[in-house]
Amino acid sequence: MVPVQSILHSYFRGEASPEEADMVDAWRASSSSNQATFDQLWRLWQLADKPYQQPVVKDEWNRLMHTMHTPPGLGKAVAIKKMLLISTGAALLAVLVFIYWPSAKKGKAATVAKQSAGNLVKDTVANYFTAVLDTYSSVHYPLTAPNGQLMVDVDGGGAFFNNTSSKENGLSVMAGTVKLVPGMGSSFYVTKDTVSDRVEAMAAEGTLTVTDGTHTIQLQKDEAVEYSNKQHAFGNKQAANINRFSYATKVFYFNNTPLKEAVAYLAKAYNLAINIKAPVVADCRITTQFDNKSIEYIMDIMSATLHFDYEFISQGKAINITGQGCY
Repeated sequence: MVPVQSILHSYFRGEASPEEADMVDAWRASSSSNQATFDQLWRLWQLADKPYQQPVVKDEWNRLMHTMHTPPGLGKAVAIKKMLLISTGAALLAVLVFIYWPSAKKGKAATVAKQSAGNLVKDTVANYFTAVLDTYSSVHYPLTAPNGQLMVDVDGGGAFFNNTSSKENGLSVMAGTVKLVPGMGSSFYVTKDTVSDRVEAMAAEGTLTVTDGTHTIQLQKDEAVEYSNKQHAFGNKQAANINRFSYATKVFYFNNTPLKEAVAYLAKAYNLAINIKAPVVADCRITTQFDNKSIEYIMDIMSATLHFDYEFISQGKAINITGQGCY
């Protein structure tokens, strides 16, 4: 079944909610005919140039019949006739509705918008490239990528971009006035703080070029840099805090880190609530590293190191930490 007009309308304008976008994506992927219908609707959406008016189904069928019996030579009518003749019954009404959608988007490329609230959102934004949005973050990007060049805009919050192939993909990311261009096989994390108007970029793997159009910084693996949009200036390179994007990689590096800080990273990465019931345990410090281990393994190592007790509760969705700890 073709998604309702309002959902597709929001999807093409880049204003669909994550749930609505997932609904449209699932419908497109369910069959080749659905994808073909979507492509037709998208082309009509791009060509639409009439003000919106609520269509009357009876009038639209009459208009369709008239168009199908109009002699050749009438330009657009002939092209529309050919397109409509290959549509299925369910898609026909949807196409007719789309012809009369608003033209407010005219001159502006349709975009896909992704937004996360208290959860993490994962999205494939280009061939071989995935983005994992941090909590309370949002990005948007064009529905199509001319010449294979895709620009993703980080509107606020943070996102981890991962290249799962060594192939060129034409991806670049804008965060404020800063443009980030990854090298082949690279992955990186970028945050845009809308309050302080600062951007922070971190290279997780490979290389990352960061530029404001005037100054350019080249980051290597595990390097980071901040940029002030107000001052139009880069800070000095620093060591990247890999825990900032551990929610996407599940790689943690703790160096004399307070337990309360460590478990905050773990809770986000494993989608758990971790409650420290004994305040004295919260300030215990730990130095260790975990590389894509299970949460059970991590908790076993940390509890043995810091001498605290823990238990899973709420059907494994939360952890309680108790005991004296530290000694």
